[in-house]
Amino acid sequence: MSLEIGTKLINQIIKDITEESGIYKMINAQGEVMYVGKAKNLVKRVQQYSQIERLPNRLKLMVSLLTKIEVLITKSEEEALLLEAQLIRGLQPKFNIALKDDKSFPYLAIDNSHKFPRVFKYRGVKKEKNSYFGPFLVANDLESLIFNIQKIFKLRSCSDKFFARRQRPCLLYQISRCSAPCVGKISETDYSKSLKQTKKFLFGDIVESRNELIKEMEIASETLQFEKAAEIRDTIQLFNQLQTESLYSENAYDDIDIFAIYSMQLRNAIQIFSIRDGKNVSHENFFLETIEEGDEMIKTFLLTYYAKKVPPQVIAINYADSNTAKILETLFNIKTLDAEKDKSITKIYSIARKNAELSLIQHIKNHIVADEILQQLQNIFELEKQIQRIEVYDNSHIQGNHAVGCRVVSNGKQFIKDEYSIFKIKQSKIGDDYSMMHEVLTRRFRKLADTNTPDFILIDGGPNHLSVASSVLKELNITRIRVVAIAKGAKRNAGEETFYLDDGQVINFDKNDKVLHYLQRLRDEVHRFAISTHRKLCKKETITSLTSTIPGIGAKRQKILLSAFGSYKKIRQASLKELQQLPNFGKNFALEVYNYLHSKKDE
Repeated sequence: MSLEIGTKLINQIIKDITEESGIYKMINAQGEVMYVGKAKNLVKRVQQYSQIERLPNRLKLMVSLLTKIEVLITKSEEEALLLEAQLIRGLQPKFNIALKDDKSFPYLAIDNSHKFPRVFKYRGVKKEKNSYFGPFLVANDLESLIFNIQKIFKLRSCSDKFFARRQRPCLLYQISRCSAPCVGKISETDYSKSLKQTKKFLFGDIVESRNELIKEMEIASETLQFEKAAEIRDTIQLFNQLQTESLYSENAYDDIDIFAIYSMQLRNAIQIFSIRDGKNVSHENFFLETIEEGDEMIKTFLLTYYAKKVPPQVIAINYADSNTAKILETLFNIKTLDAEKDKSITKIYSIARKNAELSLIQHIKNHIVADEILQQLQNIFELEKQIQRIEVYDNSHIQGNHAVGCRVVSNGKQFIKDEYSIFKIKQSKIGDDYSMMHEVLTRRFRKLADTNTPDFILIDGGPNHLSVASSVLKELNITRIRVVAIAKGAKRNAGEETFYLDDGQVINFDKNDKVLHYLQRLRDEVHRFAISTHRKLCKKETITSLTSTIPGIGAKRQKILLSAFGSYKKIRQASLKELQQLPNFGKNFALEVYNYLHSKKDE
């Protein structure tokens, strides 16, 4: 399919569509509903999808895959809203706004009973000996916060048992995420100072740290480190989340969602602060690029947002007219507030809106720079269309063991990590890099769907790797995908890479060229992914090999040991009681394992 075909289909269908209100479904060749929308006037709304130049990239891709449009007329716009919400909830269309599910609420906890208190994630009944911060609706936010506390203040996160057994610093000390109090690398006095700074930070005294991070984020963006800039932005948002905790006592509503929308250049950022029982349980951020504007955009977003969660008693929005507010109150049985006028939430809303503005400005900056580089890539490598998907490939093995091929995927502006792939080598002669590449690419492109066809393939290798890749695509009758190989220079120094194109061209960039830096980041990411994958496989086999000698052990119990302790050394350090507590072990078998492990000499 193509944009041209999809546009023609839309122009044909609108001749038979009514101007009444209703919902419409965009369907692909496989019969899958890609998108569900509602409209006050179906003809006008569906016709907007034929105006390709105004569509965001996400919807351009949807139109290119379009084979059918179904409409259903409703009695009113309100009924269309309800039906749209039901269909989105049931069908989960891939091109509608994707939002996260609710989770139970974890806390950040600090154990004050130990002379070197640890920081950790906690769920359950609160204990007097601990200090608690939160709760957090999104568990990843809490994990990121703990990670940042480790980086900034270097507090330990290990269990007391692990702490007591240490004779030398662990890996976290080596990568500067712990001060290693377990082996005396820091005094109790200095550790206490770090702890006080941490608690001060968690109680909201973070203005100076936040300003420094904003500067770092801008530098990362200017130097094309978009992933780093995004991570710093997320950290700033966590700071803002904690900073608002002291404001909730001034809020008149214990259960409320506060939405701050900031719009610029046809893009929208939405920040959401969720308060339940008087506490901040969520801080979320979304970027929207849509053909809908103003109140229409808000109604669609809120329907999608509340498709999987129960709305609070009150929601506050800064971007809705009285008619929209009335519809929302009817649909959700809630009270709506004007976020800009209601004085009871003024301080919280002002922080949310400022954060929305900051996020959107950074988002647009990243996209502008990325768009410029993608346009240069398209020109340099003579691509027929704008880049929507890049796939990068690399192989990994050490002396012929655990051979794997790896793929990372980017949409041109960020890596899509849930589409990374590992190909365990099955047929090729292990160690033959070219046959491995042939096998990986054949398995990848043997079944090619319209939704995941890359515009650009980057191979970590030289002209022979390129020849293999080109031959695979030729064998499978796949055309119009540009394949490029990136090879390091004679001294393997960064900046001296040579690029081999599938039409015979050879390109070298200036070492300060932004396009070169961009391609290096793609190559480095697949290399990192391949090496980390290989190490995990090696570690798993080593542990499995060592534990397989335990009398009476089976695959299931081996897996339990690995999950519980992570390494063979830790398994041998485990106490009898710890082994007895493992599922499917029991007291007698655990004793046999313990005696066997401790009868062996240290390795």
